Amino acid sequence: MIGELEKKERYYHLAINDDGNYEWQRKRNESEKFNFADIPHNKITSLNGLNILVPFYTNTSIVNMIIDALALEQYDSVIELGCGYGQNLFKIFYNGGGVNLRYFWW
Repeated sequence: MIGELEKKERYYHLAINDDGNYEWQRKRNESEKFNFADIPHNKITSLNGLNILVPFYTNTSIVNMIIDALALEQYDSVIELGCGYGQNLFKIFYNGGGVNLRYFWW
């Protein structure tokens, strides 16, 4: 459930509408360049008390980028080659990668 919420927060933010109710609003993109997953390029974080913009995937796993790419189109399986015991496949599955996909490792 936490993985699904994190996935939603990459595309939307929680805001208060004119009626005073909370609703999810789609984040706006500043640029389309290199944005195959339609995710905001920057996120706001802080450094020494100042707000700064950093690339969205800074200090995150490549797994989130794969999950967002899987959401673009219908895929029937995910294959990881040379992965040992398939740790990344478990991360993809449990963080919202899709329950209807087949996962293979080799």
